Amino acid sequence: MSILKNTFLASVGIVDLTRKKAEEIIDYLVEHGKISKSDRKEAVMELLDKAEKNTSKVKDRIVKERDAMQKELNKIGDYIKKYTDKMPQKKIMEELEQLNKKVDKLSRRLDEKEKDA
Repeated sequence: MSILKNTFLASVGIVDLTRKKAEEIIDYLVEHGKISKSDRKEAVMELLDKAEKNTSKVKDRIVKERDAMQKELNKIGDYIKKYTDKMPQKKIMEELEQLNKKVDKLSRRLDEKEKDA
């Protein structure tokens, strides 16, 4: 019975299984003579147990992958922060603003001289 159940689970790829669905599967196997009627209750419980274990494994794997991805994102974020902290953006912006003011001032003087000429 266990081999048949495991084969069935593997072929269908069951991860999450409700009691009703487990009973439907086992009833189908009972109808087709693969499981005896006296083993029905035990088979349902085994099927649910296997599905629960598989669900738990999948959840654990997802959590593990999520945590690994979060670590990588944190590393990337740390790298970006470290890189951008080294960039003197504020100072550059201040210098550009000062240069713009000087250019504007020189442009006004030039305009005034052209008017006087």
